Amino acid sequence: MTKSSTIGYYAVQIGRKSGICINWEECKEQIHRYPANILKVWTDRYCENNGKKNALASIGVFFDNNDPRNLSE
Repeated sequence: MTKSSTIGYYAVQIGRKSGICINWEECKEQIHRYPANILKVWTDRYCENNGKKNALASIGVFFDNNDPRNLSE
């Protein structure tokens, strides 16, 4: 699997515009040369039974080692 097919979304916490980007080019516009930018979250678009009524998904958010905001469910 190539890198472009495994990473689906980028979350910009601090940048020109905070939010979710759907590709690296869009994300880079928000963080490139922006002082103290924060980008550490991505998803792989994986969801069991995606698009079906009984779809199951999980979430994971990583800020930094031992950060209490880290989440994995």
